[in-house]
Amino acid sequence: TGTAPIASSGGTTPAISISQASTSTNGYLSSTDWNTFNNKQAISAPVTKTADFSVAATDLWLINNKSGSTCTATLPAASSYSGRVLHFQNYQAQTLVSASSNVVPLAGGAAGTSILLASSGDSATLVSDGSNWLMTQYVPNNILLLE
Repeated sequence: TGTAPIASSGGTTPAISISQASTSTNGYLSSTDWNTFNNKQAISAPVTKTADFSVAATDLWLINNKSGSTCTATLPAASSYSGRVLHFQNYQAQTLVSASSNVVPLAGGAAGTSILLASSGDSATLVSDGSNWLMTQYVPNNILLLE
C-alpha cells in the first residue's frame, strides 16, 4: 500500500506511482511547474554603483564603489516589495545610507538611514517587511574570528 500522493497496486511486485501536483493535490511537479517555480527566484548579476543611486526593480546585489563621500541609495517602497531581499557591499571606505528613514537596524528599534558604515568590505542584507527595510545581516570586513 502507499500513502497519498504515493499509490501502490499491492502484491509482491507492485506498481508504484505518484500523481502530478495540482492546487489541491500533493504530487510531483511537471516540467512546466518546475520551470515556473525556478523562475520565481530573483537572479541578477551584482551592480556596481559609483554615485548616489535608486535601486532598480531587478537589483539584488549592489556594490557601493562611490569615492570621496557618502553614497545615498533610494530604496524601493517597502510596502510594494514585502519579502524582497537586497544585498549591499562596500568597495570604498564611505558610508552607504538610505535617502529615507526606512532602514531598521540589526538590533531593532526605530528606522533610520544607515545601511553600511565607512569600511571597505562591509556588507549587509535588507529584507522588506512591507513597512520598512529590516537589516537581517551585517558583516564587517574587520571581524575578528576566535576559535
